Amino acid sequence: MFGNLNLYTNVLLLLVLLVQTRSFQMKWLEEFEWLAYSVEKSGSFFLIAENTKSIVTKKTESIINQVNAQRRLDIEKNRKRLIPIIQTIRFCGRQQIAARGHRDGGRIGLEEPEKNDGNFRSFPRYRANSGDNDLKNQLMNSGGRSMHTSSFIQNEIINTIGHLIKSQIVRNVRKSIFYSVLADETTDISQIEQFSLCVRYVEDQSYKIREDFVTFVPVFDVTGTGLDNTVLETLSILGLDLKKKRGKRYDGAATMRGQFRGVQASIKEKLPLALYTHCSSHILNLCLSDASNIPSIRNCMGVIKEVCRFFHMSAKRTEILKSMISDCCSEQRKKKLISLCEKLWVERHDSVFLFKDILEPILLSLLKIEESSDLAPKAHALSSSISQCQFLVNLFVLSRMLSTIHNLSEKLQQKHIDLSQALAHVTSILDLLSKQRVKVNDNFKFLYAQVKEIAAKLDIKEEIPRVCRLQTAHNNVPHSTEEEYYRRAIYVSYLDDFCNSLK
Repeated sequence: MFGNLNLYTNVLLLLVLLVQTRSFQMKWLEEFEWLAYSVEKSGSFFLIAENTKSIVTKKTESIINQVNAQRRLDIEKNRKRLIPIIQTIRFCGRQQIAARGHRDGGRIGLEEPEKNDGNFRSFPRYRANSGDNDLKNQLMNSGGRSMHTSSFIQNEIINTIGHLIKSQIVRNVRKSIFYSVLADETTDISQIEQFSLCVRYVEDQSYKIREDFVTFVPVFDVTGTGLDNTVLETLSILGLDLKKKRGKRYDGAATMRGQFRGVQASIKEKLPLALYTHCSSHILNLCLSDASNIPSIRNCMGVIKEVCRFFHMSAKRTEILKSMISDCCSEQRKKKLISLCEKLWVERHDSVFLFKDILEPILLSLLKIEESSDLAPKAHALSSSISQCQFLVNLFVLSRMLSTIHNLSEKLQQKHIDLSQALAHVTSILDLLSKQRVKVNDNFKFLYAQVKEIAAKLDIKEEIPRVCRLQTAHNNVPHSTEEEYYRRAIYVSYLDDFCNSLK
């Protein structure tokens, strides 16, 4: 009579019968397939192990979900509601756009707000108004606690996504036989020292070299020992085997690369197989920076920086420059100066090259500002600086050198480059510069012809800086012509210094 009832109802009924009769009846073995009797124990047992196993393996719903079907429906409904929220956060992160706006609290309405409430709230609103009826119903009818759009939920989802990405990277690194660590520390906008860790490894299936960012770690002890402990502790927390670490790459700061007390020396004592490598791109930047200590080259960079700052600080001055560029260089697409990179010399290529291309509009703009502006003295000083033959020579020499090195810089920063390839690229550039040094007269003659052409166009007199017997700050090289002076004082000196630094 109990055949049509489920397992749990039958169990309850059997317990009632046991309470009433207090003795086991043989007919129960026929009625209940899941029941057994033990003569040794003089008692009955439930054979529900398979049912329990099916519940654990999720082939069968748990008891609480079978008893409370409404709870299961609520779980499915809530999970469905979370899907568009997760998709929105993932979309913002994927496209690298900010999620929050001026006001991001309260319900998300279907009408456009007066003030921008952020991309996170705008994207669901757009989807709801574009035909997503489920999301529209959720936004209009859900309770305040079931919207899943609060900043707390957003942060929790972001942290969960970050944890999943980090876990996948760690699993990939574990499959690799060896790995290297790339680390650097800097101060963020909130004045907190942040230590960034990246790993370099060979992918298991494709055998490609990968460089993946792992995590940011706030540090409070920036000494070599403190940073060393931070690196090792973070790798251990991530679950990476320290014995598989075969390399470490840092910048050239004394704290990072110090031979006796730096991070690399401290880690080398504990992990002797982890070899230290100075960042190749950073070395290139240091070489260029050292070679650019020639006073005239350094002053040229300073003038370019000041001119860029002068125009960027005023919309009116920027419009004057744009107008001049349109009149003088109609084919030039860029209408605004590019600021010099403060730290990386190799990234100044675009700035210097553009400055050279629009030198005439820059000079004309400064002359126009001199006539009708309160900043006439500043504009006059800048126009006088760039109206000198020495500045033109320095500008063209810098442009040529940076264009030669820019390609090398990009190659050294590639993820898949190895040590042999890096050496090959550096050797190739050294060979190119050596050939330029051998034919220095012919190369500079061609370069100086370009300088004379632009000087004639801008009505700049071809002359050398003032020379006197007691001068020590200028390079008073022997010369018979202006071209010979600039070749010896600037071009040859700059080329030799850079080649020596790169070697």
